[in-house]
Amino acid sequence: MARDPLGAVRTIRERAVDRLRRDLAACLAAEAAVAARIAELDRAVQRDRAAHGAVEDPHRFQDMFAARRAAGEADRVAAVREHLQAAVRSEDVRAALVAARVAAEAVGAVIAERATARAIALGRREQLELEEAARSRKRSMASGC
Repeated sequence: MARDPLGAVRTIRERAVDRLRRDLAACLAAEAAVAARIAELDRAVQRDRAAHGAVEDPHRFQDMFAARRAAGEADRVAAVREHLQAAVRSEDVRAALVAARVAAEAVGAVIAERATARAIALGRREQLELEEAARSRKRSMASGC
């Protein structure tokens, strides 16, 4: 039996959709991890600010806080940049996933249309055969009487 080329195309399209779904899940997980890291950096700054009032020597703490804040801010800027890149990757993969789904659905629609056309043609052929058999029976009955 000959292999249906559209069936092969549909399989390829469905595999692409599955792969892109996995890629999108990985992108979203990476984006969430970076967002969590940014939130943790922000919480660390808040903890340092809250601790400022509890320290006996606030001037010395202020100097340490400034040094720590500078290093933390560099980490935060890098994390924000990474988060933006992850968001862009997620959007790119999401767009590719939509395109892949549309392509897979289009192939499925073509396959369904062809199946419907074949079913209609088969129904017509069967109807013609029934009509021909009825005409033959009518002729044989008319000639036999």
